[in-house]
Amino acid sequence: MESVLLVEDDEDIRETLDEFLTGQGYVVETAVNGLDGLQKLEGHRPGLVLLDLMMPVMNGWEFLEKKKIAPEICKVPVLLISAVPGKPYVPGALATLRKPIDLRRLMDFVELYCA
Repeated sequence: MESVLLVEDDEDIRETLDEFLTGQGYVVETAVNGLDGLQKLEGHRPGLVLLDLMMPVMNGWEFLEKKKIAPEICKVPVLLISAVPGKPYVPGALATLRKPIDLRRLMDFVELYCA
């Protein structure tokens, strides 16, 4: 079973999603911001990245810009998880799940990309 990289600065959300996905049988690696997430992608290729948009140090938009120019990681799929109003269209992302996250929709993506 493939792993999931969860890039989320909110500790409560990060821990809740980590526990939920781990309970579903997935291996979860976490990162606290976009820079941390990119560094973790250097040695690890998850089936899916769950990416928050609003984070300190490096936000989700900056993460996606850096990721797309790195040939070794540019093809790793990214699902946005965000509280940004509206449904932000962000090039390089599969879709956006609004917070609070619908866990059934989340699992649809995780199962599709981490089967």
